[in-house]
Amino acid sequence: MIAAPRPGDGARAGRAKANSASVRARLSHARRAVDAIPHIRPPMSRSELKHAGPSHRLERVAEAVRHAVADILQRGEIADPALDRQGITVPAVHMSNDLKHATVTVMPLGGKNAEATIAALKANAKMLRAMVAHRVNLKFAPELRFELDRTFAAYDAIDALLKSPQVARDLRPDEDGGEGER
Repeated sequence: MIAAPRPGDGARAGRAKANSASVRARLSHARRAVDAIPHIRPPMSRSELKHAGPSHRLERVAEAVRHAVADILQRGEIADPALDRQGITVPAVHMSNDLKHATVTVMPLGGKNAEATIAALKANAKMLRAMVAHRVNLKFAPELRFELDRTFAAYDAIDALLKSPQVARDLRPDEDGGEGER
């Protein structure tokens, strides 16, 4: 059975078209107003949001995984002689966007036996993953990858540069009271 058109249906359709046209006009006016003010950015597109940096949730999960790994290593819950003899610092964990991969940066105290420590951690990665899964409540336990923390080497390189005679010469004030050459 074919339904007969109700009275006023044509008017509703005409109002809907007029409303959508006015909404489009208001949006285009708002976009032009935002573009006219140089210090206000329009909202980010989805593609820009993907490259904006880690979300708050990624940071929270990374911090929880970091605490879990550090706690496991501190308590000596992994029976490996390479890991038992020394303390290991876990300065950072970087999570993938889907929370399935975690890159754990580690540094043995004193920086000794760094390569042996990384090899031992990689050999025990599955056991560590299971222990982290018990401590951190996630749908999937992240696959753990281990890297040596290189920030201390970068700090030492910057410190050596600042102490070099060429930089020290540029940083010391001139005899006339002004700054060094620029």
